[in-house]
Amino acid sequence: MKWTKLAKKLLSVALCAAMVGSCAAVVPSVTQGGRIVASAVEATPASSFSYYENDGEIVINGFKGTETVVVIPSTIDGKPVTSIRWQAFKDCTSLEQISIPASVISIKNNAFSGCANLKEVFLSEGLMWIADEAFKDCTSLEQISIPSSVTKIDDNAFSGCTSLNEVFLSEGLTWIGSGAFSKCYNLKSIIIPSTVTDLRAPFINCTGLESITILGCMSDTSRFWFSFYGCVNLKNVVFNPTNEYFSYYDGVIYNKDRTKIVRCLPSKTGCFIVPDYVNSIESYAFSQCHKITSVEIPNTVVEFGEGIFSGCSSLESVVLPDNMTEIKMEMFLGTKLKSVNIPNSVTNIEQGAFSYCQSLEEISLPSSIERINYRLFDGCSNLKTVHLPDSVKSINDYAFNDCKALENIELPKGLNGIGEGAFYGCENLKRIAIPEKVIGIGDFAFSYSLSTT
Repeated sequence: MKWTKLAKKLLSVALCAAMVGSCAAVVPSVTQGGRIVASAVEATPASSFSYYENDGEIVINGFKGTETVVVIPSTIDGKPVTSIRWQAFKDCTSLEQISIPASVISIKNNAFSGCANLKEVFLSEGLMWIADEAFKDCTSLEQISIPSSVTKIDDNAFSGCTSLNEVFLSEGLTWIGSGAFSKCYNLKSIIIPSTVTDLRAPFINCTGLESITILGCMSDTSRFWFSFYGCVNLKNVVFNPTNEYFSYYDGVIYNKDRTKIVRCLPSKTGCFIVPDYVNSIESYAFSQCHKITSVEIPNTVVEFGEGIFSGCSSLESVVLPDNMTEIKMEMFLGTKLKSVNIPNSVTNIEQGAFSYCQSLEEISLPSSIERINYRLFDGCSNLKTVHLPDSVKSINDYAFNDCKALENIELPKGLNGIGEGAFYGCENLKRIAIPEKVIGIGDFAFSYSLSTT
């Protein structure tokens, strides 16, 4: 990226000398290894822009010109150009290159979004803020170097830049917003500077991303899982060895002492056996790991987060620890489980834990379960057999909604309530006996074809 920084510096020097209304400034050619990387261009005349004055500063409001290579002047009418306003160049498909002078402090929302033929962007030291969707869907942009003066890159700033293959982030950057580089399919590696101490999912669906180096000391694990959502080829994460919070080994991010699994990389394949030195698994730690087929969890694991295996579309089998007491919300949502052995020690299964497990055919619940929670088996379209223990007192709303293959089910004698839509959409469930102790049945609890006795 050295050539990018050099080009940036030369552009800044030339643009700072630009004077509108006299001879146009010329930006010199920059070469690297005999290759021209920034062509000699004249500063674009002020007449090509719409602009207005605000407190003695010029704000670029739009583009009226026909130039494909644009150099924004550092001054207009003797006043500094400090900002590129919201949607100033939006959908300007003729634009191929833009150079922004050191006088510009901020690039506002959607300033260059949809500039589908924009191939080169030269930013200068002095720029501080790149706002939401500033360069969104600039599908021809291949490289970007962020100056050290920039402290914030906001949400979706470079989202959908599908040709972007090289990004240089400078020390001094403190904030990278959600989806800032999402859907940059050709981005293969990224180094996050030490001044960034929090990740808020900037690389969602970067399907070509293979390696991330994180130089900062990040401490918050709650959003970590989503930072790599859809990065199906991410194979390596490098942490600053001085960080106090994380470690990485063989496709898995752990806490520093490796007692907690924070995030399994989406590229992980086959069977995963949780090491016996692990005692905790973070929420959504394996979420969207589409290539994992089976998991074994030892008895050493005693703390489980929510949605741990949600969206693991190839997960067919899981071995749960014998001492497990609770299955958290959406733990197996959308997996390929056909059956699962739930330990007798489990006393509660939270809502949606098995929702949309469309390969699940049979389930037996332990005698310690008293409540079938909200949408517990919602959308399990191949679920044929359910064994409910006598301990169950209530079946909550939509618990078995759209279990189309369910043909019969014996309700426990101690059952006293059936929630709204509990068996709605169970089109093959033709007859069911309602226990005498049931005192409440919610609206649309059953399909219209069902006969109750």
